[in-house]
Amino acid sequence: MLDLDGPSAAPPNGSPGTGFAIVTIDDLAHTMLVEVYFGDLLTPVTAAQLHVINGPGDPNPADTIGPSAMTAPTLPGFPSATSGSYAHTFDTTQAGSYNASWLTQCGGSTAFAEVELFDAIAEGRAYLNLRTATFTSGEIRGFLPEPPRALLLGAGCVGLACLIGRRGEIAQKRSCSVQERGHAGRHRRDQCDERRA
Repeated sequence: MLDLDGPSAAPPNGSPGTGFAIVTIDDLAHTMLVEVYFGDLLTPVTAAQLHVINGPGDPNPADTIGPSAMTAPTLPGFPSATSGSYAHTFDTTQAGSYNASWLTQCGGSTAFAEVELFDAIAEGRAYLNLRTATFTSGEIRGFLPEPPRALLLGAGCVGLACLIGRRGEIAQKRSCSVQERGHAGRHRRDQCDERRA
Protein backbone atom coordinates (compact mmCIF):
# COMPACT_ATOMS: atom_id res chain seq x y z
CA MET A 1 0.00 0.00 0.00
CA LEU A 2 1.16 3.52 -0.66
CA ASP A 3 -0.05 6.97 0.32
CA LEU A 4 -0.57 9.64 -2.32
CA ASP A 5 -0.14 13.34 -1.50
CA GLY A 6 1.06 16.68 -2.83
CA PRO A 7 4.31 16.92 -0.83
CA SER A 8 5.42 13.65 -2.47
CA ALA A 9 4.85 15.03 -5.99
CA ALA A 10 7.69 16.24 -8.20
CA PRO A 11 7.84 19.13 -7.70
CA PRO A 12 6.16 19.06 -4.27
CA ASN A 13 2.96 21.06 -3.89
CA GLY A 14 0.43 22.07 -1.25
CA SER A 15 -2.58 20.29 -2.74
CA PRO A 16 -5.19 19.16 -0.19
CA GLY A 17 -5.57 16.01 -2.31
CA THR A 18 -4.77 12.65 -0.77
CA GLY A 19 -5.23 9.03 -1.61
CA PHE A 20 -3.81 5.58 -1.35
CA ALA A 21 -3.22 2.66 -3.67
CA ILE A 22 -2.75 -1.07 -3.40
CA VAL A 23 -0.87 -3.01 -6.06
CA THR A 24 -1.20 -6.79 -5.98
CA ILE A 25 1.16 -8.82 -8.15
CA ASP A 26 0.53 -12.45 -9.06
CA ASP A 27 3.66 -13.56 -10.89
CA LEU A 28 2.25 -17.05 -11.53
CA ALA A 29 -0.82 -15.70 -13.34
CA HIS A 30 1.23 -12.77 -14.74
CA THR A 31 -1.26 -10.19 -13.50
CA MET A 32 -1.09 -6.95 -11.53
CA LEU A 33 -4.17 -5.52 -9.83
CA VAL A 34 -4.00 -1.74 -9.30
CA GLU A 35 -6.51 -0.25 -6.84
CA VAL A 36 -6.54 3.51 -6.22
CA TYR A 37 -8.66 5.65 -3.87
CA PHE A 38 -8.29 9.44 -4.03
CA GLY A 39 -10.04 12.64 -2.96
CA ASP A 40 -9.94 16.41 -2.55
CA LEU A 41 -7.96 17.13 -5.73
CA LEU A 42 -8.18 20.74 -6.91
CA THR A 43 -9.17 19.74 -10.46
CA PRO A 44 -10.10 16.41 -12.11
CA VAL A 45 -7.46 13.81 -12.93
CA THR A 46 -6.12 14.19 -16.48
CA ALA A 47 -3.72 11.23 -16.29
CA ALA A 48 -2.90 8.43 -13.86
CA GLN A 49 0.45 6.79 -14.50
CA LEU A 50 2.73 4.18 -12.99
CA HIS A 51 6.37 5.25 -13.42
CA VAL A 52 9.75 3.58 -12.78
CA ILE A 53 12.95 5.38 -11.80
CA ASN A 54 16.46 4.06 -12.50
CA GLY A 55 15.18 1.53 -15.03
CA PRO A 56 14.92 1.20 -18.80
CA GLY A 57 14.58 4.55 -20.54
CA ASP A 58 15.33 6.71 -17.48
CA PRO A 59 17.59 9.50 -18.78
CA ASN A 60 18.51 10.83 -15.33
CA PRO A 61 19.06 8.21 -12.61
CA ALA A 62 20.03 10.97 -10.15
CA ASP A 63 16.45 12.27 -9.77
CA THR A 64 13.15 10.78 -8.56
CA ILE A 65 11.34 11.06 -11.89
CA GLY A 66 11.14 8.20 -14.37
CA PRO A 67 9.29 7.14 -17.50
CA SER A 68 5.76 5.78 -17.46
CA ALA A 69 5.87 1.98 -17.55
CA MET A 70 2.19 1.15 -17.92
CA THR A 71 -0.38 2.19 -20.52
CA ALA A 72 -0.10 5.78 -21.70
CA PRO A 73 -1.28 8.46 -21.54
CA THR A 74 -3.29 7.13 -18.58
CA LEU A 75 -4.30 3.90 -16.86
CA PRO A 76 -7.30 2.49 -18.76
CA GLY A 77 -10.66 3.62 -17.39
CA PHE A 78 -9.19 5.86 -14.70
CA PRO A 79 -11.89 8.37 -13.64
CA SER A 80 -11.49 12.03 -14.59
CA ALA A 81 -12.70 13.33 -11.22
CA THR A 82 -11.50 15.13 -8.10
CA SER A 83 -12.47 12.15 -5.92
CA GLY A 84 -13.03 8.53 -6.75
CA SER A 85 -11.76 4.99 -6.91
CA TYR A 86 -10.25 2.72 -9.52
CA ALA A 87 -9.51 -0.97 -9.93
CA HIS A 88 -7.99 -2.68 -12.96
CA THR A 89 -6.16 -5.96 -13.48
CA PHE A 90 -3.32 -5.82 -16.00
CA ASP A 91 -2.20 -8.93 -17.88
CA THR A 92 1.56 -8.41 -17.79
CA THR A 93 2.12 -10.83 -20.70
CA GLN A 94 0.28 -8.44 -23.06
CA ALA A 95 2.10 -5.61 -24.86
CA GLY A 96 -1.00 -3.42 -24.48
CA SER A 97 -0.48 -3.33 -20.70
CA TYR A 98 2.71 -1.29 -21.13
CA ASN A 99 3.63 2.15 -22.40
CA ALA A 100 4.97 1.56 -25.93
CA SER A 101 8.21 3.44 -25.22
CA TRP A 102 8.81 1.44 -22.00
CA LEU A 103 8.29 -1.80 -23.91
CA THR A 104 10.73 -0.63 -26.58
CA GLN A 105 13.33 0.19 -23.89
CA CYS A 106 12.80 -3.37 -22.60
CA GLY A 107 13.78 -4.76 -26.00
CA GLY A 108 10.16 -5.32 -27.06
CA SER A 109 9.89 -8.25 -24.63
CA THR A 110 6.87 -8.38 -22.31
CA ALA A 111 8.74 -10.92 -20.17
CA PHE A 112 11.63 -8.48 -19.64
CA ALA A 113 9.20 -5.57 -19.14
CA GLU A 114 7.40 -7.58 -16.45
CA VAL A 115 10.64 -8.46 -14.62
CA GLU A 116 11.83 -4.83 -14.77
CA LEU A 117 8.47 -3.56 -13.47
CA PHE A 118 8.15 -6.14 -10.68
CA ASP A 119 11.78 -5.56 -9.63
CA ALA A 120 11.18 -1.79 -9.55
CA ILE A 121 8.11 -2.25 -7.35
CA ALA A 122 9.95 -4.58 -4.95
CA GLU A 123 12.93 -2.20 -4.77
CA GLY A 124 10.88 0.98 -4.14
CA ARG A 125 11.66 2.44 -7.59
CA ALA A 126 8.06 2.61 -8.87
CA TYR A 127 5.55 5.36 -8.17
CA LEU A 128 1.95 6.23 -8.97
CA ASN A 129 1.35 9.78 -10.18
CA LEU A 130 -2.03 11.53 -10.61
CA ARG A 131 -1.84 14.56 -12.92
CA THR A 132 -4.41 17.35 -13.11
CA ALA A 133 -4.80 20.60 -15.05
CA THR A 134 -3.70 22.48 -11.92
CA PHE A 135 -0.58 20.35 -11.44
CA THR A 136 0.43 19.03 -14.87
CA SER A 137 3.51 17.22 -13.50
CA GLY A 138 1.40 15.54 -10.82
CA GLU A 139 -0.93 16.71 -8.06
CA ILE A 140 -0.44 13.67 -5.81
CA ARG A 141 2.16 10.92 -5.95
CA GLY A 142 3.43 7.98 -3.90
CA PHE A 143 6.13 5.31 -4.19
CA LEU A 144 5.64 1.53 -4.04
CA PRO A 145 6.37 0.28 -1.46
CA GLU A 146 5.87 3.33 0.71
CA PRO A 147 9.09 5.03 1.88
CA PRO A 148 10.49 4.23 5.36
CA ARG A 149 8.71 7.20 7.02
CA ALA A 150 5.80 4.82 7.61
CA LEU A 151 7.01 1.24 7.61
CA LEU A 152 4.42 -1.34 6.76
CA LEU A 153 4.54 -4.44 8.89
CA GLY A 154 2.86 -7.81 8.56
CA ALA A 155 -0.77 -7.58 7.52
CA GLY A 156 -0.44 -3.96 6.41
CA CYS A 157 1.22 -5.29 3.28
CA VAL A 158 -0.79 -8.48 2.68
CA GLY A 159 -1.28 -9.12 -0.98
CA LEU A 160 1.77 -7.22 -2.21
CA ALA A 161 3.94 -9.77 -3.91
CA CYS A 162 7.69 -9.63 -3.61
CA LEU A 163 10.61 -10.28 -5.83
CA ILE A 164 13.67 -11.73 -4.17
CA GLY A 165 17.16 -12.72 -5.06
CA ARG A 166 18.80 -11.84 -8.35
CA ARG A 167 16.89 -10.22 -11.22
CA GLY A 168 14.56 -12.70 -12.85
CA GLU A 169 14.19 -15.03 -9.88
CA ILE A 170 10.56 -14.23 -9.26
CA ALA A 171 9.10 -15.76 -6.16
CA GLN A 172 5.61 -17.19 -5.92
CA LYS A 173 2.75 -14.99 -4.74
CA ARG A 174 3.60 -13.93 -1.20
CA SER A 175 2.59 -11.79 1.70
CA CYS A 176 5.36 -9.58 2.91
CA SER A 177 6.70 -7.31 5.52
CA VAL A 178 8.57 -4.27 4.26
CA GLN A 179 11.77 -3.48 6.10
CA GLU A 180 13.82 -0.33 5.88
CA ARG A 181 17.15 -0.98 4.21
CA GLY A 182 19.79 0.83 2.20
CA HIS A 183 20.38 4.57 2.33
CA ALA A 184 18.76 7.82 1.19
CA GLY A 185 15.30 6.52 2.06
CA ARG A 186 15.36 3.62 -0.41
CA HIS A 187 14.37 0.01 0.05
CA ARG A 188 16.98 -2.40 -1.25
CA ARG A 189 14.83 -5.52 -0.98
CA ASP A 190 11.66 -6.72 0.70
CA GLN A 191 11.79 -9.59 3.15
CA CYS A 192 9.02 -12.04 2.37
CA ASP A 193 7.35 -14.82 4.24
CA GLU A 194 5.60 -17.28 1.96
CA ARG A 195 2.05 -18.07 3.01
CA ARG A 196 0.75 -21.51 2.07
CA ALA A 197 -2.84 -22.63 2.30
